[in-house]
Amino acid sequence: MAAALNAYRYREDNHFEYRIYSFFKGDRVEDRDIIFEWQRSAQDGHWFLRVGDSGPEEFFSHMDLHKGFHRTKNPMGYIPRRRLQKGEFASTEISSLLSPLQPDEQKHILFCVDWCKRFANAYERGEVKRTKKDAARWADEQQELIVAAAKKLHEDEGRKRQTMEAIPDAPKGGTLLDWVTRYERADYDPIVFYDNTGKGRREYFTAPELAIINEHVALKASSARTHVTELFVMLESAFQRENKELRLKNEKAGAKIHTELRVPNIDTFRERCNQIPRGHIELAHLGKAAARNKNAAVRFGLDTDRPLERIELDESRVDLMTIMMLAGLWSKLTKAEKDVVSRVRLWITAAIDTSTRSLLGLRFHPEEPSASTAVATLGMVYQDKSQLSETLGCETRWDQRGNAEEVCIDSATWLASLAMRVAVLDSGACFFQPKAGDPRSKGRIERWFRTINRDALAPFSGRTWGSPDEMGELSASEQASIAYDQYAELMYRFLIDVYHNTEHYGLQGETPRAAWERLNKFYKPTPPMSQNIHRHIFGVKASRKLSTAGIRFLGIQYWSKALHHLFLQKDVEVEIRVNISDLGMISVKHEKGWLNVEALHQEFAGMSVWKWMAFNKRLRIMNQANAKVHRSVALRAKEFLRNQADVARAEAQLGTAVVNDDDFKRWEKGLAHTVEIIDDEEEEAPVLHDESNLIDLYSDMHAGMLLAREEAKASKRVEAEASKHTKTGSSKRRSASSLAQSAASPAAGAEPDLPPKPDVGPTLSSRFDR
Repeated sequence: MAAALNAYRYREDNHFEYRIYSFFKGDRVEDRDIIFEWQRSAQDGHWFLRVGDSGPEEFFSHMDLHKGFHRTKNPMGYIPRRRLQKGEFASTEISSLLSPLQPDEQKHILFCVDWCKRFANAYERGEVKRTKKDAARWADEQQELIVAAAKKLHEDEGRKRQTMEAIPDAPKGGTLLDWVTRYERADYDPIVFYDNTGKGRREYFTAPELAIINEHVALKASSARTHVTELFVMLESAFQRENKELRLKNEKAGAKIHTELRVPNIDTFRERCNQIPRGHIELAHLGKAAARNKNAAVRFGLDTDRPLERIELDESRVDLMTIMMLAGLWSKLTKAEKDVVSRVRLWITAAIDTSTRSLLGLRFHPEEPSASTAVATLGMVYQDKSQLSETLGCETRWDQRGNAEEVCIDSATWLASLAMRVAVLDSGACFFQPKAGDPRSKGRIERWFRTINRDALAPFSGRTWGSPDEMGELSASEQASIAYDQYAELMYRFLIDVYHNTEHYGLQGETPRAAWERLNKFYKPTPPMSQNIHRHIFGVKASRKLSTAGIRFLGIQYWSKALHHLFLQKDVEVEIRVNISDLGMISVKHEKGWLNVEALHQEFAGMSVWKWMAFNKRLRIMNQANAKVHRSVALRAKEFLRNQADVARAEAQLGTAVVNDDDFKRWEKGLAHTVEIIDDEEEEAPVLHDESNLIDLYSDMHAGMLLAREEAKASKRVEAEASKHTKTGSSKRRSASSLAQSAASPAAGAEPDLPPKPDVGPTLSSRFDR
């Protein structure tokens, strides 16, 4: 009580407010490459223990945590509740995420998780019992429903039966129960289904010995609460009975055919009993309470009480023709321009919090929705977007962010993609996908889009969208680009300033921002996600080749000892993840997870992709083999670009496509091969005189991104048409060949006079030529 009173007096005297965070079992905090695991909470702070260190616990007050999470340079980071297996180290070295696994391994894990969730729901409704026979019966029924639904969906889409993908077989009854048990023992961590057979040490006991040992180890987690010493006596009796039967078999055979089983000592048996998770033991000992916890961990349902308990993510389409009609520009376009504009669409992908109706993520993109747009929008949920609101001149800060507990999406291919599901699970959230065709399951986001389309388009009526002289000299595509940017900017400002501060009917007249602030005081939020973990999960995926100098990306050289050790093992391309808002560090995939690799020069820290491109343009070092930049010049250029409105608008990515690796490779062609920062003492630093036109630079970058998307779309259409014609021609040729063979076949009993077979040459057949 005295400590809390002193903290209150300190805040009053110093006029300093700080946020109080809440932590749960398994939560970790990353501070300057040191991982701390939460142990317990006190009235004025929290106790943490360093991962991999058996030393004493360390105390962090609420004020220390607030200052650490809000540090300008190298802030503390929150790592979601993902359980590390015994013997593993921090996430910076060995990762328990799903993203570094192979696609087949990820599909297997998601397949197991889906069946476990189905079984949990059915068991809760009383449709199935936890027996092998009943579980097998239920699994067969579910498999029939899944196959029937897949066939119906395939037929409704107008596709042929031959093109339908094979549906995996349902698990056996015993296998399904084993999955559910493993899922429960691992506290519902999907990484438990990762098959690392052969990657650990070899098992000492044989299969018959393990069968008896595991049977008695499982009794430790029974409702009888038998002590370990009593279980060991029962184990010895079981081994004696089995060995007696083996000796009798050897005597009947007259030879020592069967080897007697080895009995483990009590220390080995006790160690295996101690490996049973405490949660599984409590499940058997506590009964209903543990069952309630088990059902709550699955987290199905629509009712939410606290912020970030459930977020919904979806997309919507806006016609550019509608915007230009409201703006009064449609009548000024020619027929050719109207034809172009009528085909242009702008997509919106948004994520909202169902409890407070607050907007957590929003992306405007001209390309069609995809897995990359969905993952990019989900990544905004965990980021502070205050800089974006300040850039757009909003009156209200967009500081709504946090760690979601459940992510609800519809059945669209891009939303239910493998990349999206892996990102959701790696972020510590549950993945919920309602039944197709049931919008009520995610009615909050559906209603939100209808409200936005009705209310937000009203201010666009009568807007000038630039002077008539300026718009008259532009083509339809250029006018569309201007309309994109202005529409996205106004929509952002409307949603941040107007929507968040407007009374909401679903909140009983409370505004979304007021509801967010009120509920966050009542339900303490978790700290912000670690920047390294965020880059591992939501960073832009790319691939680069390793060399002795490390990895070169956009002319920036990255190197570390761990990366060089990886190069010595294999000289191949590696997958990397890039945060386009900060090029100071990248994530490199290796067999144990992700490596955090810093740039060789610290001047690149905090520099975004857009700022880096302007940096090269301003210093006139583009298209050079090797560029050297004085440190003082680099710092002055970096400070100059920090205050440029054009750079800030480019970083906001208003109505632009989502960046991918193809964009990076295209930009690299115009950049210097490597950029080296040298000291001023080596030679005299030049004076900056270049005032580059950054608007033209970013316009060219955005135009190239849109052109690349259009070319990729056209290429896919051509390939689809070619594949369609190829299949049609092959079937016709096969039919004509069969008719010709039947007509030319000799009479029964007569030997045909055939020419000798020609020698088979190395040339390809026409089938492969096509």
